[in-house]
Amino acid sequence: MRTRSTQLAIESVQSAAVLYIVVHQNLDLY
Repeated sequence: MRTRSTQLAIESVQSAAVLYIVVHQNLDLY
């Protein structure tokens, strides 16, 4: 169960990082 929680945490961090990059790229475009 702990492994699954760790995997979910990693996936959430990765998705958050992607959103962070996308938002900043869009801000740079404007």
